[in-house]
Amino acid sequence: MDDLRDRTRPLDDARVATILGARAAKHWDAVRASITSDCPAVTEQWKHYGGQSSWTLVIKSRKRTVCYLYPDRGRFEIAFVFGNRAVEAAREADWLPPVTLEKIESARPYMEGRGFRVEVRTAGDLTQVRKLVALKMAN
Repeated sequence: MDDLRDRTRPLDDARVATILGARAAKHWDAVRASITSDCPAVTEQWKHYGGQSSWTLVIKSRKRTVCYLYPDRGRFEIAFVFGNRAVEAAREADWLPPVTLEKIESARPYMEGRGFRVEVRTAGDLTQVRKLVALKMAN
């Protein structure tokens, strides 16, 4: 079994695809492709934050962090950090599912903003992620 917490074994596309499985890997690739097409000068870097943490794919546009992707067996989550303006824009968005707005609202505010995660399981989740990326980058 592949241990995602093993910091001596950095992830690559082939290993991620194996860990995620075909269905989740398809969504993973679609998320990365949409961010690359929607944001300028995208870079990706794998990071391991130590302790019991797992590997995280950090996606940046120029120097600004867009999101963090957390792969797991058969699934993955995307973490966002929204500053005050993005939180306000989320409150005003009529397309945001109530469960996602609740995640944003209940997230503890830090200097960097409010961090929350969204799991991607369906094509509808991909649409929501794309809109969340646009909302974050516009604010």
